Amino acid sequence: MASMRHLVIFGAAIALAALALSHQPLLTFVPLEGFFECQRRTLVQRWLMKDCLGKHFSEKAVNATIELYKDSRCPFCKHVCSKQDEIRRCLREAWDVLPLPSNRSLEMVPFVRSLVEESLNTLCENDAASLSVFFDEENRECLTSAWRTCRHHVERYMDLDLIAFCDITDKTELDPFSNQIICQKYKNFFECGEEETRRCSGELKTSVTQIMTIWRNQPFCSK
Repeated sequence: MASMRHLVIFGAAIALAALALSHQPLLTFVPLEGFFECQRRTLVQRWLMKDCLGKHFSEKAVNATIELYKDSRCPFCKHVCSKQDEIRRCLREAWDVLPLPSNRSLEMVPFVRSLVEESLNTLCENDAASLSVFFDEENRECLTSAWRTCRHHVERYMDLDLIAFCDITDKTELDPFSNQIICQKYKNFFECGEEETRRCSGELKTSVTQIMTIWRNQPFCSK
């Protein structure tokens, strides 16, 4: 079964910053002074955000919504979409109070925020139709298979919250997380996903294309 993290990253990035696992950057140079302190404080901030989200996705809260919509295709999706304002507030509270503002955060934070919010809007349109597609058991199996095939493209680039906040180096040629590299990695990832999901259901292919369109239309990666 696909984990929530896999589904969100491949399908929309609802909680891109909150649900990713921690990965230490593999640096081949000495980072800027303050990088590791910024990274540490960013991790603390992320756990605060996760705690904020957790209050709205407790077992009690989710079960209450599921009981109301138990006959729908995806009761959990109903809960997610009913909490759109709360999700945005938790992300906003964490991102608007940066632990150590950096040159990187000035570009990356608006980009990630836009990607998350537009993806959430798309997934929750028409009574959570697209989100329900991603959580359908058959679709989920096909999506998991595609994820396993394509994940190598972004395995070092999944901690967008870390690499979005902290300046690693002032030398572009040394930066393993430059804007150009990040955009290319995720472009490759989504193109791989689009190809791998061609054998999936028509509704899943349509939903994946919708999310990819959001990514492609982000001005951050078209500069």
